[in-house]
Order: sequence, then structure tokens, then C-alpha cells
Amino acid sequence: MPITDPYAGFGKSPDGPYENAVDVTANDDTDLPVIPGAIVINAALSEPLPVQMRLKGGATVRVFLKPGVIHRIRPTRIFATGTFGDPSLTPSNQAITLLW
Repeated sequence: MPITDPYAGFGKSPDGPYENAVDVTANDDTDLPVIPGAIVINAALSEPLPVQMRLKGGATVRVFLKPGVIHRIRPTRIFATGTFGDPSLTPSNQAITLLW
């Protein structure tokens, strides 16, 4: 049976449904590969985590984002410095998923 796409006749929306995703690691020196429509913090914690980022408009902010939640925010860079203040989060378990 072929796959049915119930959204095939609709225009794309920044609110989703998202068609693409990529996992990235915070980096002080590298811009993200794409400006996403939203991000998800992937960490095995329930409390919000600090995330230092530069937004599409140019502002650099530090926000606290809850893991596992789709956050509609459009960064161009997510900095390693100032992000994930919990020392138990190593690079192998602090992925950030970009959605667009």
C-alpha cells in the first residue's frame, strides 16, 4: 500500500508539520546548517536548560528551554559557551534537533 500524504495539497507553514530535521551540537564558531522553524533539546532531564544562541535578527540571547518540547525559535547559531550548564551533559547526550 503506498504512503498517503494528507498535507500534499497545502502550502508549507513555519508552524509545521516539519518535513526535515537534523541533529546538531552547540558550537561557538560555526553557524547552523539551516535556519530552522523550531528546535528540540534532546536531554534526559525534565527541567529547562540554558541555551545561548544568536537569532535570525542578530540578537544574542540566553534562554531556558525544556527538553523534549518543540520550541518555535529561529537561531542561526547555538553557542557551546553558556549552553547546557549541567556538567552531567556530555557532548554525546546533548543533541539539539533543528526542524524545518
